[in-house]
Amino acid sequence: MTASNGPQSFTGSACAKFILMGEHFVVHGGVPALAFPVPSLGTRITVELERQTVGRSQISCEAFQAGVGGAWVHLPFLSASMERATALALGEFGIQLQGDERLLVRSETNAPVSRGFGSSAAFAAALARALQGLAALRGLDAGASHVFATVDALEKHFHGKPSGVDGATVLEGRPIRFEQGVARPLIAEDGAAEFVLVDGGDREVCKQLVAEVSRRREAQPEEWLRMAQRLNTLVEAASVALARGDIERLAAAVDENQNILDVLGLSTAEIDSIIAQGRQCGALGGKVSGAGAGGAVVLVARPGQGERVKECLRSRGIPAIATVTIEGASHGTS
Repeated sequence: MTASNGPQSFTGSACAKFILMGEHFVVHGGVPALAFPVPSLGTRITVELERQTVGRSQISCEAFQAGVGGAWVHLPFLSASMERATALALGEFGIQLQGDERLLVRSETNAPVSRGFGSSAAFAAALARALQGLAALRGLDAGASHVFATVDALEKHFHGKPSGVDGATVLEGRPIRFEQGVARPLIAEDGAAEFVLVDGGDREVCKQLVAEVSRRREAQPEEWLRMAQRLNTLVEAASVALARGDIERLAAAVDENQNILDVLGLSTAEIDSIIAQGRQCGALGGKVSGAGAGGAVVLVARPGQGERVKECLRSRGIPAIATVTIEGASHGTS
Protein backbone atom coordinates (compact mmCIF):
# COMPACT_ATOMS: atom_id res chain seq x y z
CA MET A 1 0.00 0.00 0.00
CA THR A 2 1.53 3.31 -1.08
CA ALA A 3 0.27 6.81 -1.67
CA SER A 4 0.99 8.50 -4.97
CA ASN A 5 0.09 11.67 -6.86
CA GLY A 6 -1.02 13.43 -3.72
CA PRO A 7 -2.68 12.36 -0.48
CA GLN A 8 -5.85 10.92 -2.02
CA SER A 9 -4.44 8.42 -4.49
CA PHE A 10 -3.35 4.99 -3.28
CA THR A 11 -2.08 1.77 -4.80
CA GLY A 12 -2.10 -1.88 -3.83
CA SER A 13 -0.81 -5.00 -5.53
CA ALA A 14 -1.12 -8.78 -5.29
CA CYS A 15 0.29 -11.76 -7.17
CA ALA A 16 -1.51 -14.47 -9.12
CA LYS A 17 -1.61 -18.12 -7.98
CA PHE A 18 -2.06 -21.68 -9.15
CA ILE A 19 -3.38 -24.77 -7.39
CA LEU A 20 -1.10 -27.78 -7.69
CA MET A 21 -3.40 -30.33 -6.04
CA GLY A 22 -6.85 -30.59 -4.51
CA GLU A 23 -9.11 -28.13 -6.33
CA HIS A 24 -12.88 -28.73 -6.18
CA PHE A 25 -12.48 -31.30 -3.41
CA VAL A 26 -11.11 -28.63 -1.08
CA VAL A 27 -14.34 -26.65 -1.56
CA HIS A 28 -16.18 -29.31 0.44
CA GLY A 29 -13.57 -29.41 3.17
CA GLY A 30 -12.54 -33.01 2.83
CA VAL A 31 -9.22 -32.78 0.98
CA PRO A 32 -6.30 -30.34 1.43
CA ALA A 33 -5.12 -28.19 -1.44
CA LEU A 34 -1.53 -27.32 -2.28
CA ALA A 35 -1.21 -23.88 -3.84
CA PHE A 36 1.58 -21.57 -4.98
CA PRO A 37 1.87 -17.84 -5.67
CA VAL A 38 3.11 -16.67 -9.07
CA PRO A 39 5.38 -13.69 -8.38
CA SER A 40 5.79 -12.77 -12.06
CA LEU A 41 2.02 -12.40 -12.61
CA GLY A 42 -0.30 -10.16 -10.69
CA THR A 43 -2.54 -7.11 -10.38
CA ARG A 44 -1.94 -3.49 -9.42
CA ILE A 45 -4.84 -1.31 -8.31
CA THR A 46 -4.87 2.47 -8.11
CA VAL A 47 -7.74 4.21 -6.32
CA GLU A 48 -8.13 7.95 -6.59
CA LEU A 49 -10.70 10.13 -4.86
CA GLU A 50 -11.84 13.21 -6.75
CA ARG A 51 -14.47 15.89 -6.38
CA GLN A 52 -17.33 15.72 -8.85
CA THR A 53 -20.63 17.25 -9.83
CA VAL A 54 -23.41 15.60 -7.86
CA GLY A 55 -25.46 13.16 -9.95
CA ARG A 56 -22.73 11.10 -11.58
CA SER A 57 -21.89 7.58 -10.48
CA GLN A 58 -19.74 7.67 -7.34
CA ILE A 59 -17.66 4.64 -8.33
CA SER A 60 -15.97 4.29 -11.72
CA CYS A 61 -13.82 1.24 -12.52
CA GLU A 62 -11.65 0.33 -15.46
CA ALA A 63 -9.63 -2.84 -16.04
CA PHE A 64 -6.58 -3.19 -18.25
CA GLN A 65 -4.54 -6.23 -19.22
CA ALA A 66 -0.97 -6.26 -20.47
CA GLY A 67 -0.98 -6.85 -24.21
CA VAL A 68 1.55 -7.39 -26.95
CA GLY A 69 4.47 -4.99 -26.72
CA GLY A 70 3.51 -3.86 -23.23
CA ALA A 71 0.44 -1.86 -24.29
CA TRP A 72 -2.54 -1.95 -21.94
CA VAL A 73 -5.70 -3.51 -23.37
CA HIS A 74 -8.97 -2.16 -21.98
CA LEU A 75 -11.41 -4.79 -20.63
CA PRO A 76 -14.73 -2.90 -20.44
CA PHE A 77 -16.80 -6.04 -19.77
CA LEU A 78 -15.34 -6.18 -16.24
CA SER A 79 -16.37 -2.67 -15.19
CA ALA A 80 -19.84 -3.38 -13.78
CA SER A 81 -18.68 -6.33 -11.66
CA MET A 82 -15.67 -4.32 -10.44
CA GLU A 83 -17.94 -1.45 -9.40
CA ARG A 84 -20.15 -3.77 -7.35
CA ALA A 85 -17.05 -5.34 -5.80
CA THR A 86 -15.62 -1.93 -4.95
CA ALA A 87 -18.86 -0.95 -3.20
CA LEU A 88 -18.60 -4.12 -1.11
CA ALA A 89 -14.95 -3.39 -0.32
CA LEU A 90 -15.74 0.15 0.82
CA GLY A 91 -18.35 -1.28 3.16
CA GLU A 92 -15.85 -3.72 4.68
CA PHE A 93 -13.62 -0.79 5.61
CA GLY A 94 -16.53 1.41 6.71
CA ILE A 95 -15.68 4.00 4.07
CA GLN A 96 -18.61 6.19 3.02
CA LEU A 97 -18.34 8.41 -0.01
CA GLN A 98 -19.82 11.87 0.33
CA GLY A 99 -22.23 13.21 -2.28
CA ASP A 100 -19.57 15.21 -4.10
CA GLU A 101 -16.92 12.46 -4.02
CA ARG A 102 -16.11 10.06 -6.83
CA LEU A 103 -13.78 7.05 -6.53
CA LEU A 104 -11.81 6.09 -9.62
CA VAL A 105 -10.44 2.54 -9.65
CA ARG A 106 -7.89 1.40 -12.23
CA SER A 107 -6.86 -2.26 -12.35
CA GLU A 108 -3.80 -3.37 -14.31
CA THR A 109 -2.91 -7.04 -14.62
CA ASN A 110 -0.50 -9.17 -16.59
CA ALA A 111 -2.30 -12.38 -15.57
CA PRO A 112 -4.96 -14.06 -17.72
CA VAL A 113 -8.44 -13.13 -16.47
CA SER A 114 -11.02 -15.83 -15.59
CA ARG A 115 -8.60 -18.65 -16.36
CA GLY A 116 -7.86 -20.14 -12.93
CA PHE A 117 -4.79 -18.08 -12.07
CA GLY A 118 -6.50 -16.24 -9.22
CA SER A 119 -7.21 -12.99 -11.07
CA SER A 120 -10.26 -12.24 -8.90
CA ALA A 121 -8.39 -12.93 -5.66
CA ALA A 122 -5.48 -10.78 -6.82
CA PHE A 123 -7.90 -7.99 -7.70
CA ALA A 124 -9.58 -8.28 -4.31
CA ALA A 125 -6.31 -8.27 -2.38
CA ALA A 126 -4.84 -5.39 -4.39
CA LEU A 127 -8.02 -3.33 -3.99
CA ALA A 128 -8.14 -3.99 -0.25
CA ARG A 129 -4.51 -2.95 0.14
CA ALA A 130 -5.17 0.25 -1.79
CA LEU A 131 -8.24 1.04 0.31
CA GLN A 132 -6.17 0.70 3.47
CA GLY A 133 -4.64 4.04 2.54
CA LEU A 134 -8.00 5.72 2.06
CA ALA A 135 -9.31 4.25 5.32
CA ALA A 136 -6.27 5.49 7.23
CA LEU A 137 -6.66 8.94 5.68
CA ARG A 138 -10.15 9.10 7.16
CA GLY A 139 -9.10 7.89 10.56
CA LEU A 140 -10.72 4.47 10.14
CA ASP A 141 -9.29 1.11 11.15
CA ALA A 142 -7.08 0.01 8.24
CA GLY A 143 -5.78 -3.17 9.84
CA ALA A 144 -5.09 -6.49 8.19
CA SER A 145 -8.40 -7.94 9.41
CA HIS A 146 -10.23 -5.64 7.00
CA VAL A 147 -8.04 -6.82 4.14
CA PHE A 148 -8.86 -10.46 4.90
CA ALA A 149 -12.58 -9.69 5.28
CA THR A 150 -12.61 -7.77 2.01
CA VAL A 151 -10.93 -10.55 0.06
CA ASP A 152 -13.37 -13.08 1.52
CA ALA A 153 -16.39 -10.93 0.66
CA LEU A 154 -15.22 -10.24 -2.87
CA GLU A 155 -14.35 -13.87 -3.58
CA LYS A 156 -17.91 -14.79 -2.54
CA HIS A 157 -19.17 -12.01 -4.80
CA PHE A 158 -17.23 -13.41 -7.75
CA HIS A 159 -17.55 -17.16 -7.11
CA GLY A 160 -20.50 -17.85 -4.84
CA LYS A 161 -19.01 -20.48 -2.53
CA PRO A 162 -15.22 -20.35 -2.81
CA SER A 163 -12.97 -22.60 -0.76
CA GLY A 164 -10.82 -19.67 0.31
CA VAL A 165 -7.62 -21.15 -1.09
CA ASP A 166 -7.18 -18.46 -3.78
CA GLY A 167 -7.47 -15.59 -1.34
CA ALA A 168 -5.23 -17.28 1.20
CA THR A 169 -2.52 -17.92 -1.40
CA VAL A 170 -2.36 -14.38 -2.74
CA LEU A 171 -2.46 -12.88 0.76
CA GLU A 172 0.21 -15.22 2.12
CA GLY A 173 2.40 -14.76 -0.95
CA ARG A 174 4.10 -18.12 -0.33
CA PRO A 175 3.34 -21.81 -0.99
CA ILE A 176 0.57 -23.05 1.30
CA ARG A 177 -1.27 -26.17 2.33
CA PHE A 178 -4.93 -25.18 2.69
CA GLU A 179 -7.17 -27.44 4.74
CA GLN A 180 -10.54 -26.91 6.46
CA GLY A 181 -10.32 -23.18 5.80
CA VAL A 182 -6.84 -22.83 7.33
CA ALA A 183 -3.65 -21.98 5.43
CA ARG A 184 -0.34 -23.33 6.66
CA PRO A 185 3.13 -22.88 5.15
CA LEU A 186 3.96 -25.67 2.74
CA ILE A 187 7.10 -27.58 3.66
CA ALA A 188 9.15 -28.05 0.51
CA GLU A 189 12.74 -28.58 -0.48
CA ASP A 190 14.18 -25.51 -2.20
CA GLY A 191 14.51 -26.22 -5.91
CA ALA A 192 12.49 -29.44 -5.61
CA ALA A 193 10.69 -28.73 -8.87
CA GLU A 194 9.78 -26.09 -11.39
CA PHE A 195 6.28 -25.51 -12.69
CA VAL A 196 5.35 -24.25 -16.13
CA LEU A 197 2.02 -22.45 -16.37
CA VAL A 198 -0.01 -22.50 -19.57
CA ASP A 199 -3.16 -20.60 -20.52
CA GLY A 200 -5.47 -23.35 -21.72
CA GLY A 201 -8.06 -21.00 -23.20
CA ASP A 202 -11.64 -20.05 -22.46
CA ARG A 203 -13.70 -21.92 -19.91
CA GLU A 204 -17.07 -21.66 -18.23
CA VAL A 205 -17.51 -19.25 -15.34
CA CYS A 206 -15.84 -20.66 -12.21
CA LYS A 207 -19.07 -20.37 -10.20
CA GLN A 208 -20.87 -22.57 -12.76
CA LEU A 209 -18.14 -25.21 -12.80
CA VAL A 210 -18.11 -25.44 -8.99
CA ALA A 211 -21.91 -25.79 -9.00
CA GLU A 212 -21.78 -28.55 -11.63
CA VAL A 213 -19.22 -30.52 -9.62
CA SER A 214 -21.29 -30.03 -6.46
CA ARG A 215 -24.35 -31.46 -8.22
CA ARG A 216 -22.36 -34.52 -9.29
CA ARG A 217 -21.13 -34.97 -5.71
CA GLU A 218 -24.73 -34.93 -4.46
CA ALA A 219 -25.95 -37.25 -7.20
CA GLN A 220 -23.13 -39.81 -6.85
CA PRO A 221 -21.90 -39.64 -3.24
CA GLU A 222 -20.16 -43.04 -3.24
CA GLU A 223 -18.14 -42.19 -6.34
CA TRP A 224 -17.24 -38.83 -4.83
CA LEU A 225 -16.10 -40.43 -1.58
CA ARG A 226 -13.84 -42.88 -3.45
CA MET A 227 -12.28 -40.07 -5.46
CA ALA A 228 -11.86 -37.87 -2.38
CA GLN A 229 -10.15 -40.65 -0.46
CA ARG A 230 -7.82 -41.33 -3.37
CA LEU A 231 -7.06 -37.65 -3.86
CA ASN A 232 -6.35 -37.22 -0.17
CA THR A 233 -3.71 -39.96 -0.51
CA LEU A 234 -2.28 -38.24 -3.58
CA VAL A 235 -2.04 -34.87 -1.82
CA GLU A 236 -0.13 -36.51 1.01
CA ALA A 237 2.19 -38.20 -1.51
CA ALA A 238 2.79 -34.86 -3.24
CA SER A 239 3.48 -33.19 0.11
CA VAL A 240 6.10 -35.81 0.98
CA ALA A 241 7.60 -35.53 -2.50
CA LEU A 242 7.92 -31.75 -2.18
CA ALA A 243 9.55 -32.04 1.24
CA ARG A 244 12.05 -34.61 -0.03
CA GLY A 245 12.65 -33.19 -3.47
CA ASP A 246 11.29 -36.34 -5.14
CA ILE A 247 10.33 -34.97 -8.56
CA GLU A 248 9.18 -38.29 -10.05
CA ARG A 249 6.82 -39.01 -7.15
CA LEU A 250 5.45 -35.47 -7.36
CA ALA A 251 4.80 -35.75 -11.10
CA ALA A 252 3.06 -39.11 -10.65
CA ALA A 253 0.71 -37.64 -8.03
CA VAL A 254 -0.06 -34.67 -10.29
CA ASP A 255 -0.83 -36.99 -13.20
CA GLU A 256 -3.25 -39.07 -11.15
CA ASN A 257 -4.95 -35.91 -9.88
CA GLN A 258 -5.45 -35.00 -13.54
CA ASN A 259 -7.08 -38.41 -14.15
CA ILE A 260 -9.60 -37.69 -11.38
CA LEU A 261 -10.41 -34.27 -12.80
CA ASP A 262 -10.82 -35.86 -16.23
CA VAL A 263 -13.40 -38.28 -14.80
CA LEU A 264 -15.28 -35.25 -13.46
CA GLY A 265 -15.36 -33.76 -16.96
CA LEU A 266 -12.98 -30.93 -16.09
CA SER A 267 -10.36 -31.66 -18.73
CA THR A 268 -10.66 -31.02 -22.46
CA ALA A 269 -9.03 -32.26 -25.63
CA GLU A 270 -7.04 -29.00 -25.72
CA ILE A 271 -5.75 -29.53 -22.18
CA ASP A 272 -4.87 -33.14 -22.93
CA SER A 273 -2.91 -31.92 -25.95
CA ILE A 274 -1.06 -29.28 -23.89
CA ILE A 275 -0.03 -31.90 -21.33
CA ALA A 276 1.06 -34.34 -24.06
CA GLN A 277 3.12 -31.68 -25.83
CA GLY A 278 4.51 -30.59 -22.48
CA ARG A 279 5.88 -34.10 -22.06
CA GLN A 280 7.42 -33.93 -25.51
CA CYS A 281 9.12 -30.70 -24.41
CA GLY A 282 10.51 -32.34 -21.27
CA ALA A 283 7.80 -31.98 -18.61
CA LEU A 284 7.26 -34.97 -16.34
CA GLY A 285 3.54 -34.54 -15.78
CA GLY A 286 0.71 -32.04 -15.72
CA LYS A 287 -2.89 -31.25 -14.94
CA VAL A 288 -5.60 -28.68 -15.28
CA SER A 289 -5.44 -26.21 -12.40
CA GLY A 290 -8.37 -24.42 -10.80
CA ALA A 291 -11.98 -24.81 -11.90
CA GLY A 292 -11.02 -26.60 -15.12
CA ALA A 293 -12.74 -27.20 -18.47
CA GLY A 294 -10.17 -24.83 -19.95
CA GLY A 295 -8.05 -22.19 -18.33
CA ALA A 296 -4.95 -22.84 -16.25
CA VAL A 297 -2.69 -25.83 -16.84
CA VAL A 298 0.35 -26.62 -14.68
CA LEU A 299 3.22 -28.78 -15.87
CA VAL A 300 5.87 -30.30 -13.60
CA ALA A 301 9.46 -29.88 -14.79
CA ARG A 302 12.80 -30.89 -13.38
CA PRO A 303 14.79 -28.22 -11.51
CA GLY A 304 16.43 -25.90 -14.01
CA GLN A 305 14.29 -27.11 -16.92
CA GLY A 306 11.21 -24.90 -16.59
CA GLU A 307 12.29 -22.16 -18.96
CA ARG A 308 13.36 -24.69 -21.60
CA VAL A 309 9.96 -26.40 -21.42
CA LYS A 310 8.20 -23.03 -21.58
CA GLU A 311 10.11 -21.90 -24.66
CA CYS A 312 9.60 -25.26 -26.36
CA LEU A 313 5.85 -24.93 -25.87
CA ARG A 314 5.87 -21.36 -27.14
CA SER A 315 7.69 -22.49 -30.28
CA ARG A 316 4.69 -24.75 -30.89
CA GLY A 317 2.23 -21.90 -30.49
CA ILE A 318 1.15 -22.92 -26.99
CA PRO A 319 0.77 -19.93 -24.61
CA ALA A 320 3.10 -20.91 -21.77
CA ILE A 321 2.99 -17.76 -19.65
CA ALA A 322 5.23 -18.28 -16.63
CA THR A 323 7.53 -20.57 -14.71
CA VAL A 324 7.58 -20.92 -10.94
CA THR A 325 10.55 -22.30 -9.03
CA ILE A 326 10.27 -23.56 -5.46
CA GLU A 327 12.56 -21.10 -3.74
CA GLY A 328 12.54 -20.18 -0.10
CA ALA A 329 9.50 -22.35 0.63
CA SER A 330 8.87 -22.87 4.31
CA HIS A 331 10.64 -25.64 6.10
CA GLY A 332 8.28 -25.44 9.02
CA THR A 333 10.21 -22.76 10.91
CA SER A 334 7.64 -20.01 10.62
